[in-house]
Amino acid sequence: MKKLYFLLLIVICLSIPVVFGQEAGTALDSSGIESPAANMDQIDAAQSTAVPLSDAQSDVQAPDATPVSPESAADTAPVTTAEIGAAHGRDTVKAENKDALRSQVETGAQAESVKPSASGSITKVEAETVEMDVEMNEPTQRTKRRAFSMHTGLSIETCAATNAVSLTDFFKKEMVIDLPALAKRTIRTGIHAGNTAEVGLFWQFTVLEEHTVRFSTMVNQDFWLNIPKSFLELAANGNAANAQGKPIEGDFNAKLNAFVDTGILYQMKKPKYSISARLAYFLPVAYMENPKIHYSIKPAVNDKTGQTDGLVFEAKGTAQVYSSIASGAYDSNFPSVPDILKAGGLDLSLSGSYRLANWVNLTGGIDYLPLMVVTTNEGIQAKFKVSGKMNTILDNINGELLSWSKPFDYSLSSKDLPKKKIMRPGKIRIGADFHPFGNNYLILSPFIAFPFINAKPYYADGGLKLESRFAKVLGASLSTACIERIWRHELALFLDSRFFSLTFAASAASQSFTRTFYTLSGLGFRFAVGIGF
Repeated sequence: MKKLYFLLLIVICLSIPVVFGQEAGTALDSSGIESPAANMDQIDAAQSTAVPLSDAQSDVQAPDATPVSPESAADTAPVTTAEIGAAHGRDTVKAENKDALRSQVETGAQAESVKPSASGSITKVEAETVEMDVEMNEPTQRTKRRAFSMHTGLSIETCAATNAVSLTDFFKKEMVIDLPALAKRTIRTGIHAGNTAEVGLFWQFTVLEEHTVRFSTMVNQDFWLNIPKSFLELAANGNAANAQGKPIEGDFNAKLNAFVDTGILYQMKKPKYSISARLAYFLPVAYMENPKIHYSIKPAVNDKTGQTDGLVFEAKGTAQVYSSIASGAYDSNFPSVPDILKAGGLDLSLSGSYRLANWVNLTGGIDYLPLMVVTTNEGIQAKFKVSGKMNTILDNINGELLSWSKPFDYSLSSKDLPKKKIMRPGKIRIGADFHPFGNNYLILSPFIAFPFINAKPYYADGGLKLESRFAKVLGASLSTACIERIWRHELALFLDSRFFSLTFAASAASQSFTRTFYTLSGLGFRFAVGIGF
């Protein structure tokens, strides 16, 4: 009998957990929390859409646990040492899987599952650990732009050339100029000589690698002189044309521009395009338009007989150099610094570029668009006029001049100059940068420029540059160009880094394109240095 009671007691004890377990499962089902069967269905669905983990991850299992609510799972779910160690030893998950994992953690998915464990779930601590591993192991790329940078520098450029003589002639013991040979090889427009020079200082800062503001001061000067070929042939071969009853005449041309300016430039640079504008206040140091001095030698015809009776020579011209400094030097009355600074003008320079494709970039701009001109009558004026009659040119050279119709008339004065509106020589520039290989190993840059102010007689600039940038900060260029009537072939080497920049260039120059290939009629150099951060 005692044995029977003992067996009944064992059966009752075994039945209590089963009955209460079923009631607990029913209560969970009725309260909206999934049953283990429903939980397993969601685990299968989550596995079909969740991030697949490596085999090493699926080998780590959590202890069996009864499913609980998401709120309690986040706070009370046990995390073993084995789980933490396994989480740190997992392979790196791809960047795109990280977003899916974070989404499951934030939305509180059932048991926040990513991999099946013994309970079919992964804890929030494990998910955050995996996310930390993703951020630590994924490759990083620099996407943040530099907030601020600053640079300052100095540039010097000069060039001088002629088409009459070679520089090597000056190093000979005896310098001999063969006028007939010179007249024969001189171009149709005669002898040319000129020079250009520019010195500049700048300081700039750039914000977010996109917006640049530059403050700069520039001093630039260009000079050009032209002697007509007819005068050169007259000196070399005599006045043979006069014997045929033809006149010999021509014009001496010249131009002088010298300015100092200070200005501010703003540039906006985008991946597809860039634009810049520079507003400058300029002062004319010396300004002279083409005086166009004219000379002529004509046969003198006797009105009575109608026959040639000697030669008539005439020359006249007026040169006006506008400069308050030159005027003050001539009159020994220098103007004060405030008087010089207030006699200035204002102009605007615009430039831009647009990338049509990966291999071509269009460039263009307008230099010195006048906004406020300088009106002045201060300067020096030189006038002369001479005329006379002679038998032959040789007689005149020997001092056997027959008669002067009028004494030599010459005047040099700083008074009575007509008022002049002075503007800097503006130009319209058009160019392009071609990248045949889609990189900077070879860049072809043609350009052309058309003056629209102070360009008499008219001329145009143009050229072609071949540039190569290698080793990220090193580069070289070779260019052929005609700038301010001077042809030049230039070789340049440069270093361009974030902290230091250096450019040095040398050029062979001439006023004649063909002479640049067989003789050295001029030289030029360019130097620039800058520092920054």
